[in-house]
Amino acid sequence: MNKTIFFSIIAVVFLLSCNKQNLSATPYKNNYMVKDTLNFKVLKYSSHGGAGEEKIELINNQDEFSILWANRNSTVSPQPELPTIDFNEKSVILIDFNRSSHGVPPKKVKNVIYKNDTCTINLIVPPVDFSQPVTMAIVNEYMFIVIDKLKKKTNFDLKFTNS
Repeated sequence: MNKTIFFSIIAVVFLLSCNKQNLSATPYKNNYMVKDTLNFKVLKYSSHGGAGEEKIELINNQDEFSILWANRNSTVSPQPELPTIDFNEKSVILIDFNRSSHGVPPKKVKNVIYKNDTCTINLIVPPVDFSQPVTMAIVNEYMFIVIDKLKKKTNFDLKFTNS
């Protein structure tokens, strides 16, 4: 009886260890992302300084990033320090949002999905609470996001939800 229990435990441990995935393995093929859900970090969100029209740019080198960072922060004093990005492993996405005529709560990134050469950025846009004072001003929002490395020929899709 004890031998049966012992061998059953050994068999379960063996089967579980065979199914174990290498979670530290890099999900890249030819130095570009192949997994669906990407790791991301919002570097900066601002309601002022954007282009005023919806536009998404994929940045894969330091020179381009430096120029766009300086451009978006040109009205800020003192200018924020340029973040250090390893462009061998990461890409940066710059999202400019359409001009808005009212102060809205800041957008938040829910997740970033990459599938079939399309990067979908799911954003949460909290509803405006009109019971509180609302800023009535024209805003030109933008956001810099660091993600896992993407191909330059990636299509983008923005999806907005309120939760």
